[in-house]
Amino acid sequence: MVEELGSLIAAAFGAIQYIGGLISMILSVIVIQPLTVIWWSRLYLSMVEPAEEL
Repeated sequence: MVEELGSLIAAAFGAIQYIGGLISMILSVIVIQPLTVIWWSRLYLSMVEPAEEL
């Protein structure tokens, strides 16, 4: 009985770690990467002089 309970708890914690990793990955792809692109683009564009109009 105790061994079954221990394995059940271990499986639950394993699932929590898996779900946490999945949420972290999704958050990174949806939020952090686009913001990083925007920040680097704005930094680059703020340092580069605008090209003259033709």
